[in-house]
Amino acid sequence: CVRIFPKCGEIWAVYRNWSPDWDRSTPDEVRHQYEMVEVLVDYSEDEGVCIAPLAKLAGFKTVYQRDASKEAIIWIPRPEMFRFSHQVPSWSLDGKKASDLPDNCWDLDPAATPDELLHTATAKEGKV
Repeated sequence: CVRIFPKCGEIWAVYRNWSPDWDRSTPDEVRHQYEMVEVLVDYSEDEGVCIAPLAKLAGFKTVYQRDASKEAIIWIPRPEMFRFSHQVPSWSLDGKKASDLPDNCWDLDPAATPDELLHTATAKEGKV
């Protein structure tokens, strides 16, 4: 039995194209595509969990910023909790005096960040 209880402020890798129909025959190239998200509200048996996607900042490999727009925030209901792959250790960069980074930025542990996401973001794909 696997129980997943994401908590507010944690960073998780979620499956990009998750489906409840996945099984052992689902190709690896389908299953191993991820998005990084920040948990905004602790998991609840009744409501599930609220998340916001993270976008990589241009010029960085492991620095992400939360998409704070209301349209981006979604609820993952309890039956879809297998959408979560793994928690990613991370460090908040808010309030770092030596940094010129925008608010709501995180530095993600590269050892827990999926390989496909470990490249330097360009201005086109990341936030400027």
